[in-house]
Amino acid sequence: MIRLVATDLDGTLVDHNNFISIDNLNATKAIYEKNINLAICTGKTYSISKDICNKCNASYGIFGNGTQIINLETGEEIYSHSLTPSDFS
Repeated sequence: MIRLVATDLDGTLVDHNNFISIDNLNATKAIYEKNINLAICTGKTYSISKDICNKCNASYGIFGNGTQIINLETGEEIYSHSLTPSDFS
């Protein structure tokens, strides 16, 4: 049984203009209708990716190359890591 589908954004789910093809939109709709969680994985920030995540009914988002993970259904930040000044010393 499939419980989660994870996908990249750029060049996978969306094109270089952030356009989601009808085929990809239908695929995300089918995933949602089968009660399968969809995780959007991207190097982009959540603020940049938020609208696409909403269009796709994504359950989870992995943003900033893994520096932030959000449960998009509840808004809960599951994980966050930012560089600190000591990381540069």
